[in-house]
Amino acid sequence: RVSWAAKTSEEYHTMLQVVAKDRISLIVDVSTVLSATKTRVLSLNARSTPDGFGLLDLGISVSDREQLKVVMNKLEQIQGVMKVTRPAGKMIKLIRRLRAANSARLLNTICIKENKLCALY
Repeated sequence: RVSWAAKTSEEYHTMLQVVAKDRISLIVDVSTVLSATKTRVLSLNARSTPDGFGLLDLGISVSDREQLKVVMNKLEQIQGVMKVTRPAGKMIKLIRRLRAANSARLLNTICIKENKLCALY
């Protein structure tokens, strides 16, 4: 679980996955929400599935837990969006287990690949 600091100028990087019915302007609507909530976008990968769904993987930077909740809630309100999740949760559990087992070498490899994810946990 993330420990959020009291109001600071720090930013926290996280990943979100949006699952929606694929449609024209879906990415525009997602971008509008991110802009309206003043959320910095680090990465965006969108793809369509053969069965008519759109999958968007978003790398974002937020100032605190409250901003993250607002962003996720607003994304869920977009027409056709079925689910908004933080897929990094599985990786976070692995990182914690490795820390508990004192597996520094493997942990460092994961942290490098996950681009600062370990700094949060």
